[in-house]
Amino acid sequence: MKKHLLNLLLILMLIILNSACRPFTPENKRTTPIPNLVGQSANDASSSGEKKTFHINFNMEEKVVCSADVKCDAPYVPKFSAYLRGVITTSKNGAVDGDGQIIITNAEACQTLDAANSSCEVKAVSAGNFKISGQVEGSQMALTMTMVETPALQVIWTTKFPSGDIVQDFSTTYQEEIKQLMVKAGMIEKEFSLDTTKAGTTSSINFDGSYTFGGKRTLKGFGGLIFIPNDTAMPPTYQP
Repeated sequence: MKKHLLNLLLILMLIILNSACRPFTPENKRTTPIPNLVGQSANDASSSGEKKTFHINFNMEEKVVCSADVKCDAPYVPKFSAYLRGVITTSKNGAVDGDGQIIITNAEACQTLDAANSSCEVKAVSAGNFKISGQVEGSQMALTMTMVETPALQVIWTTKFPSGDIVQDFSTTYQEEIKQLMVKAGMIEKEFSLDTTKAGTTSSINFDGSYTFGGKRTLKGFGGLIFIPNDTAMPPTYQP
């Protein structure tokens, strides 16, 4: 009887040892889901969600003035417009990112303060681009547009002198004026908020501002952000 019990105990011990040495398999795995994370993964948090497209028609006016007791000359473009197109993607965790482009869509003829001795011309235009970041919480979308490359007008200013004409390229001046104006208007390098429930054919937010360069060149601008269909065609770029 004792021998029979001993054999039975040995068999039970072998079964237990065999089970402990078996490799772990998915069939034996039991998981407990964490609340609010069921069905999510690291990839889900950063996966693409809804895409939205917006545009801004930004109209600018430029004036140049001299001190009352000083005669001066300078080139300027009375009116010109930039068109901004941005495409944003909202991830499942509410983060927003995207990019956009800026083109010059029209420009009036360049003028100078001393037309008898100087002239100017818009010879070309260059496009720009920007990055977009932000966050959506409920119906509020906070966006920041960061300039990567500023668009410019290539304004060539020619002044007559007895010894020969002096020609100057104002491209970098216009790049600085355009960028700083957009900053002053609260469009670039500054967070702004939108109510997504009001996105439609009317402006979701308006921008306007003024920037004076070099003490005598003042550029003003205004425009509104409007969400548009994603497949809306881009307008043509201005061709001088």
